[in-house]
Amino acid sequence: MGKFQHGFRKGHNTETAILDLMENITTEVELKKFVCVYSADLTAAFDLLRKEALIVQLIKKGVPNYLINTISEYITDRFGYVQVEASRSIVKRIRAGCIQGSIIGPLLFNIYTNQLQEIIYPNKACAYADDAYVVVSAESETELKEKLENTLKMHFDWLKSVGMECNLAKTELITFFDGEIEITIDNANVKSKENIKALGLTLDKKLSWTEHVERVIKKCRGLMYGLRYVRNNVELEVMKSVIRAQVISRISYGAAVWSHRLSYIMKTRLKSAYYKILRVVLRDFDFKHNRAALLLMTGQEDIISILFKRTSVALFRMVSTILPTELSTTILSKSYYNERTPGHLSFFDTSRTKFGRACISNVAGKIAHEWKFDWLHLSQCQFKQHLSKQCTVPRI
Repeated sequence: MGKFQHGFRKGHNTETAILDLMENITTEVELKKFVCVYSADLTAAFDLLRKEALIVQLIKKGVPNYLINTISEYITDRFGYVQVEASRSIVKRIRAGCIQGSIIGPLLFNIYTNQLQEIIYPNKACAYADDAYVVVSAESETELKEKLENTLKMHFDWLKSVGMECNLAKTELITFFDGEIEITIDNANVKSKENIKALGLTLDKKLSWTEHVERVIKKCRGLMYGLRYVRNNVELEVMKSVIRAQVISRISYGAAVWSHRLSYIMKTRLKSAYYKILRVVLRDFDFKHNRAALLLMTGQEDIISILFKRTSVALFRMVSTILPTELSTTILSKSYYNERTPGHLSFFDTSRTKFGRACISNVAGKIAHEWKFDWLHLSQCQFKQHLSKQCTVPRI
């Protein structure tokens, strides 16, 4: 499938995609290079898959002829129509695309697009389904601009050759050095931004994640009115599930990527927004209860502890399953067995700059140091159980 693709694959998700992207960015920045990232959002990606181009890829992969013929028959001579109540459109032939919602559809799409890494080489890419992010680096700003324009042109030309199209209006660019960059592609100007959206997270050029946390806090504020309304109509026990589903899931999304980078001020603001929601749920508008009481009455944990546990589970999963392979290998390459702590692995921090400390492979040591139990032999379920008994809020 290609090392860069994190969509529709076991042990891969949006979080591992961003972790992989961060690893690629920090590696190049630590080499004192000028680094930028551009995003490429495909237009109607699944619906534009061409059978002929797919078959070429299947042949290159060494897929047996009988299976290629079966897949070819599966996506050939398909028809569709639109129906609204009793009215139905004419039946039309579907000449392109793989069937969305099918089991094999995502697999075919991954095979169809797995040439991307070869096209943009030596630059690195990471993708989740049709969302791709490419890291371009150079020794100087002038070289970077030239290299970026060439890479984008090759990328867009390749997409057109396989029948796909990049939505240029949604193409974003961000640099990781002091300064901006502007390029021209297909007669359109693309200028670098201070931050860009990346798979539900807001990536800023200093890798501080301040903008992302600000967005999370804003979302929390937006939930308060709805939660207050729901609380007036349901019992507290039901609200506990609502908090986990609507609040904690939003706050902790991608925690392994950004939670260890938060400043004291941002942690304080995030905690404040979290506890305001708990007060709304308990109708504690007069501040009668302290924060410990709020947690006890709602059956929740401190938000910093939740973020740490989400990060811990993500790190443990990568170490124990070696998935995604390249990222897990990078983490394990910085590990060593410490005889004073049997049942553990210790990890080196090889970072030389603040950017280097932004990736999980360089903070793995601090995270694992907080696991006060033997974990090397545990399954993922057992690890979660041990972690849930660890009640202290870590300082990493």
